[in-house]
Amino acid sequence: MPRHLISVDELLEDDSVVVVEVVPDPVLYEYWHVPGAIMMHVDALRHPSARDVAPEEVLEERLG
Repeated sequence: MPRHLISVDELLEDDSVVVVEVVPDPVLYEYWHVPGAIMMHVDALRHPSARDVAPEEVLEERLG
């Protein structure tokens, strides 16, 4: 089973882990974000027509 959570120590030790900070407003990222994280607007993860998360294929493409 894949592991989705890691400790802070593991995060600091593992250069292959990328932190994606999902924000509703880019200004929030500018003023308060996890150092080294990349920003993704929340709309990038939303389903285009349903009130839900985007389909798996879209998430894979955008987070890949």
